[in-house]
Amino acid sequence: MDTLTHEYGHFIHRHANADYVQKSSVFGAKDLGGKLINGDWKYDINSYYSANAKIETAKISKYATESPYEAFAEGFLAKEKGQEIPESIEKVIKEAKVKAGVKNIANGQKNGILGSTKDERILDVHPIGKINKEIYKCITDDILTDEVVITNNQIQHIMDRHPNDYERFSSYFGEIVKNPDYTIEANKPNTALLLKEIKENDEIFKTVLRLVASKDNPNYKNSIITFMKIDE
Repeated sequence: MDTLTHEYGHFIHRHANADYVQKSSVFGAKDLGGKLINGDWKYDINSYYSANAKIETAKISKYATESPYEAFAEGFLAKEKGQEIPESIEKVIKEAKVKAGVKNIANGQKNGILGSTKDERILDVHPIGKINKEIYKCITDDILTDEVVITNNQIQHIMDRHPNDYERFSSYFGEIVKNPDYTIEANKPNTALLLKEIKENDEIFKTVLRLVASKDNPNYKNSIITFMKIDE
């Protein structure tokens, strides 16, 4: 399950800032020794501060030296396994967990919350399957329907952000929402980050599912917001 924990680290890192889309707003990237180069955070071996930070990340793993993003995720994984990591990296991780509102990691049939999504005014929806409401009670008891759909807007979002993932793996959607391996709890209501390993192909997938509650439009269905295959 190391890959799942590593990906949870990425999730926390992204959601430590309210605006997790803008690369310039990545939480703690500079404190991790990163330098904003061509619009993204990287290690710069020509900069003493950045090069020294990269050397520190090597104490965690070789992969941690790839970028500040991987330093965070690998550091988070190491801490979850009870290992010591450089103090500067540990500090960023602790602060990010607070800012992301992290409560716990749940596995098996225990579930949690990830950020919510804006309502989509769209008519074209595609049925995915049904959830077991009992499983998702760890997120909220207030679930109006067990039906899950995906809209054309979100399909396009997946295809734009994660090329070929929708075409290759959308057949797994029903199984992912029905029997997630891990769901991660954060500070925004009625949305779940689902992690699922498909044993047949030894592949792991990350899916965001927005649950419909009583304050939502009663005509809405639980909806997949985004999806991607996780590469080790």
